[in-house]
Amino acid sequence: MHLVKWAVTLLFVASGISTPVLAACLLDKLGGALRSGAESATQRTAPSGAEASEATGATTGKSQIAGAELVISNVKPSSLADAWAHRVTRVKDGEPVYLYLKLPKPVEQYVFTWNLTGTSQFANRKALGIQIVPIDQPDDVPATLEENFLPTDAELKATEILIEMAPGELRPLSVDGWLRLVGGGRAGTWPNEFRIYSRDMNNLTTTILARAPLTASVEGGVAKYKAQLDAFKARQAAGDPSFNTIPSRGALVDVAAEKKAAESATKVSGQKYDKFFLTGDVWWENRNALGQLEKHNTSALGLYKAGAKCMAAIVNVNRWAGNQNITSEITKTFEISCDKLAAAR
Repeated sequence: MHLVKWAVTLLFVASGISTPVLAACLLDKLGGALRSGAESATQRTAPSGAEASEATGATTGKSQIAGAELVISNVKPSSLADAWAHRVTRVKDGEPVYLYLKLPKPVEQYVFTWNLTGTSQFANRKALGIQIVPIDQPDDVPATLEENFLPTDAELKATEILIEMAPGELRPLSVDGWLRLVGGGRAGTWPNEFRIYSRDMNNLTTTILARAPLTASVEGGVAKYKAQLDAFKARQAAGDPSFNTIPSRGALVDVAAEKKAAESATKVSGQKYDKFFLTGDVWWENRNALGQLEKHNTSALGLYKAGAKCMAAIVNVNRWAGNQNITSEITKTFEISCDKLAAAR
């Protein structure tokens, strides 16, 4: 069944059909309804299966490792007990979403080694996987959304970690899956399940470490989560002053696009950049009101010297559907210390 749904989804996305209602109806006739209506950029996506009853309490009757707990709260918790005190299984549009994970052993004993081709920043990094799936979806069916979470050195040594899903957390690899899935989706009631997993990279088997249910109760629309998603992307492009005054290289590796974006940025600004690199983690989809793909976009950073000053330019990079042309827009320029320019890579 899910193979047929994949075919319908791929046909709809690849062909630019301007009738998303038709695609949804086809899926409904196959026994499924989209959980969120969203697709997850370059992350793996799949239709979500039949509408399920909302799970109450912890997810039961499904496998996870003994002694593990995943608690979802709408208040940033200071401990596992605090997470349980503010535990939720349903959130409305715009509500915060925090995942509190407790494992029986240190996190470093459950991570898998992840390599992102073409960048040293994400070579041999230790990761946990995050899945968001329909509440009733079998474990062997592709997830609606997957992303990797890269624990810090301190988190690797701990048995409990906190993951902020909304309003989104800026990390070396950004964590924003809930915002992309729900904020990029449509109104409705979407019973989902979070799963934290590890993976054997030799045989590609997955072990679910912990899971917890969460329903997106967004019958009135997703305007608040959409605003959070837009604000998060803006924060990501501008950099977070708490750990860096300029954004670092993102997870997205596209050498050809990076070169063309630099050329376009030079053309529109008249500025030759000493350093230029992509700062986004993915290509974001941009669709019109008919559901047609218009372009993908991501962010970049250009660094240059202007006399005795060192400058940074935040760049919005567009890859247009059809001709795949790359164009750049300078959204912000500001002065930085010259040691930041020298250290950036």
